[in-house]
Amino acid sequence: MCDGDDCCKTLAKIILIIVNLFFFLLGLLMLAFGIAMVAAPDKVAESVFYGVDLSILGGSNFVVTGGGIFMIVLGGIVALIGAFGFFGACCENRVLLILYLIVVILILLAEIALIIFAAVFPNAFMETVKKEVKNTMIKSYSQDLQFSNNDSLYINSSYEFGYSWAATQVGAKCCGIDGPWDYANYTDASRTIQTQSGSVAIKYPLSCCKLNDGVKFPPKSSKDFFDLPGCMKGEPDTSYNKMGCYPAIESTIRQAAKIAIGIAAAIVGLEILIIIFGFILCCALDRSKSMTV
Repeated sequence: MCDGDDCCKTLAKIILIIVNLFFFLLGLLMLAFGIAMVAAPDKVAESVFYGVDLSILGGSNFVVTGGGIFMIVLGGIVALIGAFGFFGACCENRVLLILYLIVVILILLAEIALIIFAAVFPNAFMETVKKEVKNTMIKSYSQDLQFSNNDSLYINSSYEFGYSWAATQVGAKCCGIDGPWDYANYTDASRTIQTQSGSVAIKYPLSCCKLNDGVKFPPKSSKDFFDLPGCMKGEPDTSYNKMGCYPAIESTIRQAAKIAIGIAAAIVGLEILIIIFGFILCCALDRSKSMTV
């Protein structure tokens, strides 16, 4: 236990320096790794996800690049906050410490609100996630599998969202968010395809069509499909995947959400301790300043 103000001040200072130095270095590491993920997604995917089938996640490039951008933003924020806390405690700079505490308290309040919302209203939380995913699909999904002149299939892999969504529908054996009917009033995602006999209208994107057993994404030709003519007409319903992609991967999403809530709760506990030690140090600095005046 601390026997005086100096002991409490020293203890709070040491803890804040160690904790924030760790977060500062962690933020820099996340920032560097995020830049590497954006600059060379193929190499990162090969090294990090070696031997893992990423088709159900929508293709490695899309996953790695999107994750890289997230890591850059998060790493920069973590490093900046860690720098405020580290230099504020190390230099006993009251302005930096106050700024640091304000930022941490705001983050803490936002995290508590999000945790409560996700824990108390899990269905509403998942519906919000699903709604955002569906809106993104409707606004951004414009290219799917297409035929070339020799009956072989191709998809524009440089169009990452279309490639990843087509890969998700094939890998998870699903169609749309809630089901094929999501495409009923949606006309941008390759609703016509070019075949040897000309342009043909189709009811659902080809990535919704069932494939023969053992065929992986991307399919190479019409022979890879279970019933391509039927799927193009939308009947019989055995020719296409009737399950929506959200129900297909909902259990995975819910499990990930539970893990995220647990991690967030642990971070909240750590942030509360940081705030307590930060106030102890600020109060000790105020008392030291008043004694020297």
